[in-house]
Amino acid sequence: MSSHVERHHPTKPPITVGTGKSRFIEGLVQTAIEKDPRVAWFSLAILAAAIGKSKVDGSTAHTVSRIRQADLIAIDDIGQLTIGEDAAEAFYRVVDAACGSPLATGMEF
Repeated sequence: MSSHVERHHPTKPPITVGTGKSRFIEGLVQTAIEKDPRVAWFSLAILAAAIGKSKVDGSTAHTVSRIRQADLIAIDDIGQLTIGEDAAEAFYRVVDAACGSPLATGMEF
């Protein structure tokens, strides 16, 4: 588990239902916390709610910037359900900021 934390690049657990993805993320986050980095851990629904709330008061850039300051960003429950535009936008904004370069998409946000 610690090798995933030390590599500093995106890690994607298996996609199949019931393979322990959430447990894997839990272990990854716990290992990272023990090594003392900053961790941001969300379900996709919670991330969408945070970005949605920030759109209301105009603080989306600030919210994404605060999330981006984390050494590890874990987003769980991706692909569990069909997501709406707000969740897709939230996921896009965080991934775009974390990758450090603009991502191409046909969606308008």
